[in-house]
Amino acid sequence: QKPYEDCPLFLYFLPSASAEGARVFLEPQPGTHQVGDSVNFAAVLDTEGEAINAIDLSIKVPELFRIKQVSKEGTIVQLWISEPSFSGNTVKFVGGIPGGINTSQGVIGRMLLEASAIGEGNIAFLSDSSVLLNDGLGTKLELGATSGPAFKVVPKSKETPEIAPSP
Repeated sequence: QKPYEDCPLFLYFLPSASAEGARVFLEPQPGTHQVGDSVNFAAVLDTEGEAINAIDLSIKVPELFRIKQVSKEGTIVQLWISEPSFSGNTVKFVGGIPGGINTSQGVIGRMLLEASAIGEGNIAFLSDSSVLLNDGLGTKLELGATSGPAFKVVPKSKETPEIAPSP
């Protein structure tokens, strides 16, 4: 006798607590910056064909950058559960989209960072981040790309003054 023969049929069709497919990423793509540079980043959502209605995004910024400001300007979020904020090197965006949205380039929030230390690191979307489907059940959509590509911060280049030729 096989072990599954005694199980009721409905156990094989239980709904999943999460669904596949959403991706968060940064724009512009990471690159090399000089100490003292200010860099604007947008956290962007691609729902990969699904309609979502809630976002809870936690972003860890490496010690290479100092967070100067977070903003909700021009985002897809219409109802903020809490205002965009940061504490230490963690940024938080929590809000909803009444009626839901299906997008491949939806800006969730913006960050203004200042390159403050030499080195390499990445901005990571923390594992407690979540996106919920607009299905009336609060189904959690799995998030892909939870760790962004590496940034590099280099010393500020020294500008040499132009010397006028002597007559």
